[in-house]
Amino acid sequence: MRLGVLSLFFLCSINVFAADDILFDVILFGKKIGRMTMSKFESGDTVHYVLQGRSKAKILWMEYDDVSRYEVKYKGGKMLYCKYKEDMNGKLKYFTEIIYNGTEYVATTKSVTKKIVPEAYPSLLSLYYKEPVGVSKIYFEAQMMTTPLVTTKPGQYVFKNNEGHNNTYIYQNGALQELVFETALATVRMKRAE
Repeated sequence: MRLGVLSLFFLCSINVFAADDILFDVILFGKKIGRMTMSKFESGDTVHYVLQGRSKAKILWMEYDDVSRYEVKYKGGKMLYCKYKEDMNGKLKYFTEIIYNGTEYVATTKSVTKKIVPEAYPSLLSLYYKEPVGVSKIYFEAQMMTTPLVTTKPGQYVFKNNEGHNNTYIYQNGALQELVFETALATVRMKRAE
């Protein structure tokens, strides 16, 4: 009997904590330079997203080794926390942490800690799992900003980051297939891995 109960608990635990993973190849100048993994965990009305990536490239005479992790948790459509960290060549490049303490949001970056009021729009990370048909704005937690989401053609959506560069999400049959990120140095593509 006890073995049956333990087996049932184990099977339920797998279902509750099972991740929905999507892998992307990171491509620069037509060459694969890294990999990004997007994971989604759901339990009841709680959704937990984790994005992790690593890429290495040489642009002109400079070597770049970029490691990032972006984690967001929502409960009942309300953000509980966000943590974003990106290291470039072993040094902290970007850092954002937003925590809801039960009454307000406290955000910490590399340079400041402040209270914020995030707008109630879909999470940027939700775009990895659902085509944003009819969505006009998203909340970009890592940059603490709400940004317009523009449909440029069927299955293609664009928004600008806080540096003014376009980020394009391309869907096929409702599933995200490719991302195109403009940067000051180059355009980076992320294609869904088979």
